[in-house]
Amino acid sequence: MSTNLKLLDDKLEKEKDYWLRKLAGDLVVSGLSPDFLRSGSCASEQVELKIGIDRSTQDQLFKICQHSDELVLTVLITAVKVCLYRHNGIEDVVVGTTIHERYAQTGALNKTLALRSHVRGDSTGRELLSEIKQTLAEAYANQKYPFSRILELLNVDIPANRSPLFSTVVILKNINSSDNLKGLNNDLTLAFEVHDGNLSCVAVFNPALFRPQTIARFGNYFNEILRGLLTSPDAEIATLEMIPAGEKQQLLDACNLTTRNYPEHKTIQQLFEEQVGRTPEAVALVFEQEQLSYSELNARANQLAHHLRSLGVGPEVLVGVCMERSVELVVSLLAVLKAGGAYLPLDPANPMQRLSFIIENAAAAVLLTHEKCIESLPASWAQVISVDSEWETIGRESAENPVCEVGPENLAYVMYTSGSTGEPKGVCVPHRAVVRLVSPAEFAPLTSADRVLQLAPVAFDASTFEVWGALLAGARLVLGPAEQPTLAELADYIKSQRISTMWLTAGLFHQMVERHLEA
Repeated sequence: MSTNLKLLDDKLEKEKDYWLRKLAGDLVVSGLSPDFLRSGSCASEQVELKIGIDRSTQDQLFKICQHSDELVLTVLITAVKVCLYRHNGIEDVVVGTTIHERYAQTGALNKTLALRSHVRGDSTGRELLSEIKQTLAEAYANQKYPFSRILELLNVDIPANRSPLFSTVVILKNINSSDNLKGLNNDLTLAFEVHDGNLSCVAVFNPALFRPQTIARFGNYFNEILRGLLTSPDAEIATLEMIPAGEKQQLLDACNLTTRNYPEHKTIQQLFEEQVGRTPEAVALVFEQEQLSYSELNARANQLAHHLRSLGVGPEVLVGVCMERSVELVVSLLAVLKAGGAYLPLDPANPMQRLSFIIENAAAAVLLTHEKCIESLPASWAQVISVDSEWETIGRESAENPVCEVGPENLAYVMYTSGSTGEPKGVCVPHRAVVRLVSPAEFAPLTSADRVLQLAPVAFDASTFEVWGALLAGARLVLGPAEQPTLAELADYIKSQRISTMWLTAGLFHQMVERHLEA
């Protein structure tokens, strides 16, 4: 450490300690999801767009804040943070602002402040306003310590294509100088100003990331949230209206146009067998070093299906499938359907008590598993078949498609809820529902050129899209790593397997975008 830095840290030790405590731990940059991929460097061009604020909302804001600039800024920052939380679901929200000019000294070492708050859906607007008011006061009281030094002490990487810690900046020009924004490289700045009793807002954004319509829509959402905070401060944040009435009606009208063409008279296995006929030699399934073509996957599933038929599996008969991610897992799911039964997906990582309840409650007749999983299974009346160790017997069965009498209204699978509000409940899903979802999957069109990553646990409903969306479209289904990957490992896997389509939760998606967009 240089002498100058040591003198700075000693002189501003209280301020330094505050920022290191306030910004400790993992920080996920929360902001608007961009419309376009982020380039490797920051764009120099910025575009301005005026955001109108309702006159009635302005009057109420000034009345409540009694024309205090600090309180006005507090309310505006709170509304922006609620919008960001409602947009991406990330509770740990950091926005940027600049130092308070009234308390700044000539030649101030610092220009930038990072305001961190935990926004929870069950908090009231009044509670969040109080928290952010305190955060802002503390930030101004400790504003002398340089932001660049904070990043250095926190070991925060400074990317070449964006600002660190935050992507959204909020300032009120009455107390924050816009000159202090130079060099921040953030995605979006909301610059407010009170002049002659009017509150104006200009959104400054990167056009290489956002369409103007996206920023305008965010401005509409901001207006709704701001109005809600002012009129209903004791309402929970999750209940505040965010979508304007006109847009909500458009969404309702569009979402209720549910009529669509799909092969409503066919089952999952019928559509799969048709795909086998079209692309028999195309790769259907990949796991680690093993891969199966469509014809090979079909043959193996047929052999297991015939074996299941000999055990009495048929329409409405539930077959438990409790396996780790593997080729046998996909073969088993398909085989159960080809036998005419319905599969009951079970996660071997679940507690014994949950597995026991589900198997007993569903009255599963047969249980497909791996040899290594048998000892961890609960005792039940179900006949247990170790697909891997018993394949020598199963493999003697016919590889021809079995004759199946089931129709689109028959059960395809039963999936159990988490049970967080009581006992787990089984959700019965017929073939028709799956076929309508994925054939074709209009929300995420798939073709034979796609490589779909199967990452969700098979007992989680996202796996329905991953497995059947891929296999009914002739795409390549790539099973994820056997062990839960880190973000870096997942990024490497996506690149090495040339994945084109994957399903991620919102939180995981944003982390991947922020840290491994190149994947």
